[in-house]
Amino acid sequence: MSTTRRSMLDLTEEIRDDLDEPLDATGTTNFWTQDMLVLRINRGLRQVWQLARNDKGARWFVRTMRSTDPVTSIHGRPFNPACLQVTDGADELVLPPDFGELLLFEPIVSATDGSTADITFRYTPINSPTFRALSRTASGFSEYWCDVIQRLDGPRLVLRPPFQATTLDTVMEYLVKPNNYALTDTFEGLGFDDLMLDAVIAYAVMDCYRKADTPDKLKAAESTWGERRALVIEAVGPLQTVEHEVVQGFIPDGDER
Repeated sequence: MSTTRRSMLDLTEEIRDDLDEPLDATGTTNFWTQDMLVLRINRGLRQVWQLARNDKGARWFVRTMRSTDPVTSIHGRPFNPACLQVTDGADELVLPPDFGELLLFEPIVSATDGSTADITFRYTPINSPTFRALSRTASGFSEYWCDVIQRLDGPRLVLRPPFQATTLDTVMEYLVKPNNYALTDTFEGLGFDDLMLDAVIAYAVMDCYRKADTPDKLKAAESTWGERRALVIEAVGPLQTVEHEVVQGFIPDGDER
């Protein structure tokens, strides 16, 4: 069994080990086909991703993208980061297809003199009175309000009032959401560490036993998933913290120093 855990195939091998069902060389006698296991791995990846996302102090699965970056491939499709460049009259920007949650959106700081455009982007819900009022306001301000919405053809960043200035390059930090991965895909650059993949495997095994209607094995698998889920929740907290000293009780007389 592989120990590198670099691909979906590695995870299917570990799941088969837990299910006591090695892959048949002909691929014809297995109760659990590779496609069925991949389906459950993807479910587990989404479950674990959501666990990390629920902790708002966590900073996992974060990608930095600048409007000056070259064209990149996301979920098998080309995406041009130049879509994040704000131009005169712009009121909506196309966001990457793997966009999950906006963490930061700011003008790029000059690498030569450290200067930046005097432009501020602030967040407010699109259905708020402030946003609606700005939709009827003339352009030309240094402060713009924005919201992220999900169009039928993908996520968008909506700006109000419409942008009016010279072309502005921006930098964005955002939470990457998982794709539906295939058997040939790898986990390189996806942000899932070994602790998370342990939980993904436990979820997939549990889902298999739930589908197979084997109550005795399902109970044990549910327990394993619960344990690994709890470890993920504990581990995905802030990556840097400052522990404050806490004194409980009182200092007896004569012990002051």
